[in-house]
Amino acid sequence: MGALRRCRVVAVSAVVALLPSAGPSSAQSLPEKVWNDLRWAAEDAFFLATSPLHGSSSDWRAAGWITAATGASLLIDEPLDDWIVDNGSAFVIEPVHPFTEGHDARLEELGSGSLMVQVAGVMYLAGLVFDSQDLRDAGIGCAAAEKTQSAIRHGVYKVVSRRRPESADGDPFMVSVPGGDWKDHSFFGGHGANIMTCAAFWTRRFDLGYAEPVIMGLAIGVGAGRVVDRKHWLSDALVGGVVGYVIGKTFADRQRGRVDGRRGEDVGSAGPPLGGLFVAKDGERVLLGMRRGLRF
Repeated sequence: MGALRRCRVVAVSAVVALLPSAGPSSAQSLPEKVWNDLRWAAEDAFFLATSPLHGSSSDWRAAGWITAATGASLLIDEPLDDWIVDNGSAFVIEPVHPFTEGHDARLEELGSGSLMVQVAGVMYLAGLVFDSQDLRDAGIGCAAAEKTQSAIRHGVYKVVSRRRPESADGDPFMVSVPGGDWKDHSFFGGHGANIMTCAAFWTRRFDLGYAEPVIMGLAIGVGAGRVVDRKHWLSDALVGGVVGYVIGKTFADRQRGRVDGRRGEDVGSAGPPLGGLFVAKDGERVLLGMRRGLRF
């Protein structure tokens, strides 16, 4: 199955899952809908990018635990990679094989950033066609969250170089500064982070019922497949999954805050005063500024 066809299958399935709850959007014009969607996505991205400046004590505690878990997983990287090399056909790896390179299903491509954005684009266009705020939110939320995560990850690649397992000769500590080329982009895992970002966003933002464990299972499978393929160490995959989940959750919570804030109002309203950057129109003027408000 080609990448384009997989994109269509995933996107159509997501659209069908969301359609039952997708009511009419509003009487806004098309440019107004797109403007508001882009404006809110920009605000969410800015809030995420500046989150270290307004993190709470619980946020920093969580970051500490994540750092500790990552450090602990470093001790497992080498023995696990050695075991994978010696036991590539072991039955415990069988469930992961569909997500590995060379498999007929090629499900590992689900973690491609370009494919995730294509899926999000199809959903967003469907939202415009069906006049559905839910579908537009699902599309632009996934795209904005994934692109924000991707920008952060590629920034890390430019700063830190970690050799991928397949070319590291069994040494998980081939780390240096600054970053290198593709073979040194092991930290942190990209495919797993890409799909986990959108999976976390969709499952947090919408009530998808039985589809939620399936979506999260696909995200975990993609990350595990990259470890089995020796493209990333276990610690890389764990960090990628956590980063993707946190970013997806943040975008979902802020978007849901706007939905809750405008409940009973026209969906074109500005929503609650979420903290961070704001962009608004005042007649012919475009206003840009910062505000303090609801924090997630």
